[in-house]
Amino acid sequence: VPGTGGVRVVNGSAYGVGIYTARSPYVSFGYTRGHQQMFVCAGIMKENFVGSRGQETREAGSIVVFFKAELVLPCFLVTYESRHVQMTPHQTSH
Repeated sequence: VPGTGGVRVVNGSAYGVGIYTARSPYVSFGYTRGHQQMFVCAGIMKENFVGSRGQETREAGSIVVFFKAELVLPCFLVTYESRHVQMTPHQTSH
């Protein structure tokens, strides 16, 4: 989580300082900065769930922010070629 363990906030924190994920890769492509790699993660969440120690997740459209690192598990590192990525908005539904 940015702000802990020497991790900096890099892309802003519009929905709070946390680990930003997206339900669709279409949302995430803009944040890869041309690196053509992204993690596929599993997360434990409930919409705007508030635990005993405060808010643990926040959902904003297709973005899900996790405020506790232990709720997110990186499962795969996906490498792709941008010329082959042809996503359209209708493919982003979940």
